Amino acid sequence: MLVHAIPSNVSYDFAADVRAGLTRSGQKELPSKYLYDEVGSALFEVICRLPQYGLTRADERLLRRHADEIVDRLVIPLVEKAVPEWQATLDALLSLPEIDGPVGYAGMTAIGIRLAVVEPRISAVNFFAQGFVPGALREEARQVTIPLQVLLQWDDEGNDRQLALDLFDAFGSREKTLQANMGGHTGVPQFAGEDAARFFARHLS
Repeated sequence: MLVHAIPSNVSYDFAADVRAGLTRSGQKELPSKYLYDEVGSALFEVICRLPQYGLTRADERLLRRHADEIVDRLVIPLVEKAVPEWQATLDALLSLPEIDGPVGYAGMTAIGIRLAVVEPRISAVNFFAQGFVPGALREEARQVTIPLQVLLQWDDEGNDRQLALDLFDAFGSREKTLQANMGGHTGVPQFAGEDAARFFARHLS
């Protein structure tokens, strides 16, 4: 029998997760991370690859088939809520006597596209390349004309490289720079941040 001991430093999280999962309305749930140890997780990964186990491949087919719809339903409401909040934050900051423009944006690509289109106070943007951007916002990207810089991790396991390249191509800016570095999502080199700082220094000074 395999016994997996939960470290003492996560006992509070465990109790909170169990309480939240069992007291929620409707279907109850428990996080699977508490049900498998490392050996069990490895076995499950092997099982998922067996030809007799078709659930994983069915899930993948459904995700591929409905990827655009899923992204639209998740991301667009977030953008529609976040952009006015960003603009209100800008109003508050720029009302302070010690702060003035111009303004740059660095953050979530989908939010930044909408901001760059509707907010004239933003003069330059820096994006971390993301392929999962709704189709409507990809069309809006053609309206982005301010200087922009895009950072792309070439081997990003959570990002569709071709979609990210297509999005970069769609931007309407005459000055746009793509910085591509080898490595995964968390392998961004230090000099990439330094380049972003120089990019903003050029356009916001």
